[in-house]
Amino acid sequence: MLEAVDGYGQFPTVIALRILPHVLDPVRAIGKLRDAASAGGVVVLDLWNRWSHRAVLAAVGLSRITVETRYDRIRDMRRMVAEAGLRVREWRGFGLPHLRPFLALERSRGLRCDYLAQRIVWVCERA
Repeated sequence: MLEAVDGYGQFPTVIALRILPHVLDPVRAIGKLRDAASAGGVVVLDLWNRWSHRAVLAAVGLSRITVETRYDRIRDMRRMVAEAGLRVREWRGFGLPHLRPFLALERSRGLRCDYLAQRIVWVCERA
């Protein structure tokens, strides 16, 4: 039903955060987001990392998440983005464990811990 929104296909920026890990067909959903953006537009989305602390806690039954959540490997995220017709401009991980030493790592530009982050944020454009 996204197509019914006024301006669909003409938005310079389309953002979908904390939504896609809960949809059944993320490639189709990402394609709808792509189609909502203008030809030179940007799509910003996040997918949840299978190797994050949160996914590990969920796998062993220690997470309090009560909704169905999909965790993907980063290479599978890249594949989904490409299959949806987008090209990655930039990506970054967010959501390291809430421990004071990790906060500096998450904010660091030089040392990145993206592969351990809970969420991977993708900034994309049409392929």
